[in-house]
Amino acid sequence: MAPDIGGRIISYKFQDQELMFVRPDRAGETFRFDSDIDIVKEKKIIGEGLWGGDKTWIAPQDQWIEKLPPLVIDAGPYQAQLIENGIEMKSAHCSETGLAVTRMIKLDDAGRVHLSETITNVRDHLIRRGIWNVTQFLRPFDVWIPADDVSAYAAEGDSIRLKDRVIAKMDGWTRIRCAEDARFKYGARVKKGIIAALRRSAHEVLVYMRAFKPAPDADYAHDVQAEVYNSKEFDYLEIELHAPLKTLLPGDSQSQEQTWTLIQKSAGVSDADILNDLTTSQIGE
Repeated sequence: MAPDIGGRIISYKFQDQELMFVRPDRAGETFRFDSDIDIVKEKKIIGEGLWGGDKTWIAPQDQWIEKLPPLVIDAGPYQAQLIENGIEMKSAHCSETGLAVTRMIKLDDAGRVHLSETITNVRDHLIRRGIWNVTQFLRPFDVWIPADDVSAYAAEGDSIRLKDRVIAKMDGWTRIRCAEDARFKYGARVKKGIIAALRRSAHEVLVYMRAFKPAPDADYAHDVQAEVYNSKEFDYLEIELHAPLKTLLPGDSQSQEQTWTLIQKSAGVSDADILNDLTTSQIGE
């Protein structure tokens, strides 16, 4: 965990294999922001941080100042306290969004990670926003989403041109292959509350599974619940999960919960068999 840089999960390993991306030249950076911070000035100084790991962003993106994530939430220090089997991290009040973020991470006896994100309206008027969870993993991974198809983001690099090359479909699932330096992004409204990312080697298949509550008919800031982004500049992909867009009264909160599981399979097991074995029982359909 890295409470001092946006309350992140900054490392996630299977045995000695690191799965998360951290930008090497910005590793270890931390910032302290005064209550009267000049947001525009600070964002121009810091630029696009891209520190890596797992973080909470706020949707919609088109409301970001300087087209960069809310600074206090993304880069500021969180107050941290140990809780049973985990840690709770709380942001300062964010003047850009009028929100405060709480991130709670617990590890159970089976090695699963339980992540809960909560946004709270700390202003005296209505706020309409959504939780946007973003996790940066090191490539390569094949990411499987339970949707018949995905939407390509035309503004994100080569999303349209590469769609036929990196996308495949199988029995209600869509695969997004993240294995090369290319910029693309795809999104979907999922039918089940599960995303699976598979990394194959000569000896095994490492399966990362994310379980959550699906809400296919909800209103989302980006019109999708799940997104996958692949970077051209750095060796990472993003698995992104949205909570529904919600209007919050002063003092109201919204939460999003998910459970991460790592599963090791033999190299000969097919993708279809792996997907058929997955379950969302940790959180529910």
